[in-house]
Amino acid sequence: MLVNELSNLTVIEAAELATMLQEKWDAAEASRPGGGRAARKPTEGADTKLMQELVLQPSNVVLQRFTKEEMAKGKTPDFKLLKGSELRGYCELKSPRDDWVFEFPNDIKPGESVTETRPSPTSNNLARQIESAVEQFDAVNPDHKLPNVLVIVNHAPGRTRSDLHVTLTGIQVPDGPRLFTLKPDRQRQISEAAQRIDLFLWIDPQTRIWQHAYPAEAVHREAACALVGIETGEEDDAPDPSPA
Repeated sequence: MLVNELSNLTVIEAAELATMLQEKWDAAEASRPGGGRAARKPTEGADTKLMQELVLQPSNVVLQRFTKEEMAKGKTPDFKLLKGSELRGYCELKSPRDDWVFEFPNDIKPGESVTETRPSPTSNNLARQIESAVEQFDAVNPDHKLPNVLVIVNHAPGRTRSDLHVTLTGIQVPDGPRLFTLKPDRQRQISEAAQRIDLFLWIDPQTRIWQHAYPAEAVHREAACALVGIETGEEDDAPDPSPA
């Protein structure tokens, strides 16, 4: 297993890291046109609009929300994907934010150093997003007859689509085994869940750039890619996420 150096921070080191991340966030916001700071809390409406502008509208794909009656029956993803009034798939939108949460023990004495082990927040956060989306897809598409598309509009500073690849596939070491950031049982769970998603779309709201990825064995990857104008076989695909 890959040992993440961030998992063994002392509380003091964690505080210093949190401050550094805050400073980087502030610098990034200040460098934007106008130099003003945008509202930090992403809104579903803004992310939905961005997804439509960048990905769906150019391919004439229309989002349709589930009705109140449908949602009253249980979980649903965010949208149905329609093209020419025909249901062509389902879409779940996730907007992950910075997941660094440092809780300080209340019983620390002056001058005392405390070490705590904490899991990698990036991989665990993305794993939860994937798992949650699959539960929503399975509720309306249990037989996986139509494509499932997970759109991630990332609001976490410093996080990129590479983190999604690492979460799903680990890190390939030259002449060595693949290293994973999740515990073995958890990695298997997420790898199996990811097979229920036919296409991942990663959107950076700051640069307005979007990228795609898909599990090598995604059932409807060709249909999902064709829906949004992606040529299958492009280098953006993700390798088989099954742990070795």
